Amino acid sequence: MQDSGDVDTGGAAVSGAKPGAEHDVDGVEAPSAVTSVKGKEAYQALHRGIQTGHYPAGMRLLEVKLADELGMSRTPVREAIRQLARDGIVEIVPNRGATVRGWTPAEVEEAYALRAVLEGFCASRAATRMDRAAVARLTELHAEFEHELGMEQPDVEALIRLNDQFHRAIVAGSGNAKAMEVVPHAAEVSRSIKRAFWSSHRIRQTALVYHREIVQAIRAGDPIRAEAVARSHVFSVKDFLFDYQRDVLDAGKVADLDT
Repeated sequence: MQDSGDVDTGGAAVSGAKPGAEHDVDGVEAPSAVTSVKGKEAYQALHRGIQTGHYPAGMRLLEVKLADELGMSRTPVREAIRQLARDGIVEIVPNRGATVRGWTPAEVEEAYALRAVLEGFCASRAATRMDRAAVARLTELHAEFEHELGMEQPDVEALIRLNDQFHRAIVAGSGNAKAMEVVPHAAEVSRSIKRAFWSSHRIRQTALVYHREIVQAIRAGDPIRAEAVARSHVFSVKDFLFDYQRDVLDAGKVADLDT
């Protein structure tokens, strides 16, 4: 029978603070499959906690402890965990319960191949469907991103926020409601990996080039170019994740991401 006492952290202490309270993390909207209000709250809290590393990969998610931590009953927590499992963020194993999933190289390959198709599709549609106001907003977000990169010491959290807003604007600009629901959950990575990604000068400059070319293609109304660049951008992120897994997760050392 599954232990219902405390969350198994592998010896790591769990703060009593709300998950993700230590970082200003943009909230993710709960999927429509989560129907109750409390279920949506639980989903958002657990999703944020996983993103910030409050619940690290491999950690067991026990309903009793989580319900107490979130100040709600076990029912919405169970609903949230089941949805996180459907999203591929949590794995439910018989006789062990739910654990936060890690990523294998094969899963990275599959997930980012899917994400490349989705983001390419959205960029292509955005190039022919975005109105002037939406294009102006996308251009503004890119300008803010470029300005932050020009600072002597760019704020990594600001870069994460602006990058997320940039990509969300493209997805919204596609006018496809299903894409707006699916894309944010495709190939998600933790906040700690995002910080590692945006801490590399080389990677920041590469992303800037991709963002600039995507904006230019959308402004020109060129769906073929927009799709091609968006796909290439996603695959560049996948390459980083492979390097990160090899150099940081497997070897247990800090990777030199600027080489």
